[in-house]
Amino acid sequence: MFCTSLRRRQAFAGAVQPLIDTPQLRLREYDLGTHDLAIPLNPTDRSTTRQLRVLLLSPADTTKDTLPGSLTRIEHFTALTGGVDLALVFLLSCSSALASSVTTNMAGLEGYTALQAALFGPPHPPTLPIASLAALPSLLLRHVGALARPVRAYKLTATPFDLLQLCTAASVEQGQAMDQHTVFRTTDLFFSVPALARALSNRHEVAALRESSSPMVTIPGPLGHGGALTRLRELRSIVGEVDFANLLDFWAEEWVVD
Repeated sequence: MFCTSLRRRQAFAGAVQPLIDTPQLRLREYDLGTHDLAIPLNPTDRSTTRQLRVLLLSPADTTKDTLPGSLTRIEHFTALTGGVDLALVFLLSCSSALASSVTTNMAGLEGYTALQAALFGPPHPPTLPIASLAALPSLLLRHVGALARPVRAYKLTATPFDLLQLCTAASVEQGQAMDQHTVFRTTDLFFSVPALARALSNRHEVAALRESSSPMVTIPGPLGHGGALTRLRELRSIVGEVDFANLLDFWAEEWVVD
């Protein structure tokens, strides 16, 4: 449906016939009141009544005198569905009368900028700019197609942080993941899982570390900037003997991490 008031609006009167001549939009004239267009999103599905509601705006709606009223109308428009299946369409071109002091393009851009600045902050529907009325039917068809398309469900994938929590013997033997504190401290010293794997699977450094009799020694200098053995000692000092032993046991088989 399209609102009968469009015929009386100078900026959009020329869009009425092209909209009627676009059968995919399935528009009929009606007194809508709160918006200008109501386009069914799934016209072949009788089990749903979803509609794309559209409010049409032009530079004439963003002048110093008209902008407050336009913002009030947008507020009421947004309240219809809370912002769902709504869109604002802004016509960048304007009438010659409005563009008497500046070029048509500049007037349209200034109006669009003024609207975006006024809408900054409060939630509002997306604003779709068009250069001319001729582009309106195709813009609406594209937007309707995008909204009607089923949302693709993306399968969540594990992050390196998630994987690191499982890189402990406690996870393998007891099903107990590494606590977040230990993971955070580990990543402070080793900036990737491969770096940690290389350090913990180095037999010579691990053997030297196991022979160390001072596990709680404080290492001077910036944290995480020493060699692998130094950082392993720092890690043992920070996370404690139990968590560190679980890390060592997990990587004892020299796991390969690319």
